[in-house]
Amino acid sequence: MLAIGTQIKKVRTKNQMTQKELAEVLKTTPQTISEWENNMSTPPVEALIDLSRHFKLSVDELLGNQQTAFFDSLLSKKQERKELIKKFGHQLPDILPDQFNQKDQ
Repeated sequence: MLAIGTQIKKVRTKNQMTQKELAEVLKTTPQTISEWENNMSTPPVEALIDLSRHFKLSVDELLGNQQTAFFDSLLSKKQERKELIKKFGHQLPDILPDQFNQKDQ
């Protein structure tokens, strides 16, 4: 996992923003953004939430967490199963394990 400051800088530069522009969005100073990006200080939780909203990322993604959250993984598998049932219907018993054939409860 990357240090939070490194991740903030990565996301900011990817979105072609200056420290000053990001500071304006977050209602802080460019110096504060610089301190975060250089890992001299860490942003408060409120700033992390604002950053995640601005860049349309989860806080986990912003923090560099690459693991899928349990519930996201579970919901993704359920959606995949629904799509497979819709697409292949009657063929499912032949191509997927029994757990994928069970109807939603």
